[in-house]
Amino acid sequence: MGVCTTALVVACSSAGTLDTGPEGGVGQACLPDGTCNVGLACLSKRCVAYAFPDSGTIAPADTAAATFAQADCAKTIACYGVPSGYRDADECVARKAAELDDALRAPGTGWTPASMLDCAAKTTTATCAEFWAGLACLQKPGTLAVGSSCARPSQCTTFTCAVAIDRACGVCATGKLGGAACISTDECAFPMMCSSSVCTAPGAEGTACDIATQLCAFGLSCRNGKCAQAGPDASCFSSDQDCQTNNFCSNVTSTCQRDSYGKPGAMCGWVKGDASLWVDCQASPGSCIRGNQQLIGNCPQIAADGQACDGGTTRCLHPAVCEKGKCTALRAMECK
Repeated sequence: MGVCTTALVVACSSAGTLDTGPEGGVGQACLPDGTCNVGLACLSKRCVAYAFPDSGTIAPADTAAATFAQADCAKTIACYGVPSGYRDADECVARKAAELDDALRAPGTGWTPASMLDCAAKTTTATCAEFWAGLACLQKPGTLAVGSSCARPSQCTTFTCAVAIDRACGVCATGKLGGAACISTDECAFPMMCSSSVCTAPGAEGTACDIATQLCAFGLSCRNGKCAQAGPDASCFSSDQDCQTNNFCSNVTSTCQRDSYGKPGAMCGWVKGDASLWVDCQASPGSCIRGNQQLIGNCPQIAADGQACDGGTTRCLHPAVCEKGKCTALRAMECK
């Protein structure tokens, strides 16, 4: 029928054929420097335009959103080894580009194309610690007052959009400070995180910590009550599993190693029956479904936008949420 319907599509003519423009154009090979003409993204060495998930139409391609999406996904892979939260790199860029385009169009947004391009450049050069903490770039807050409907923090004057875990829309709120009760990180003032239902600032190296209530920053882990280096190849104790997030302590080498990742439905957990290999779930990190005290489980299935979900054995493609049993994409214009 000549209609492009995927989240990221090669632009079509009315007959459904590829646009045969010059190098760097839609459907053509990327330019030698890995970029494409204005408004396009380079994926799998091809220049493509992206569309909003399930919209059935090509969205106005925004260079800033596409560029930032590429930088964000590339940094994710560099820091975690995989496009964590997505099934593959192309899906990461596709959905991230649509998400960022929506953020640019959101009511009251603090984003501009210029600030998004600046963040793309800063993300490329940021350390993994800065990236994990959300400090690679700091965008301006939005203009929506406390109590206004929102989908993203960048819409609010307080830079806090309180969204329940199973909802797509929330309200602008005053960010909760350290020690305040929370359900999700969205409720906490940046850069705090919701840990053990309490807003907590990730600790720097050498600061006091507690495994249950006080998290450490990226690359660090809580050891003997202090945040200490615990990234790949750092020495560790397998009985304590005292490595940073996304790493495990191997009982073979007594060093921290990056987690491996499984596809939807694949085995996960301690798949060899001991602490020699930990497998997380790539498309939904931290969601390995294991029985009580079981070493091995399975990764949940992943549903597309609009499909049925249960938040447990069937989850949604990021950044959609399982709302009322259906995967619902975050679209700021629909939050009223």
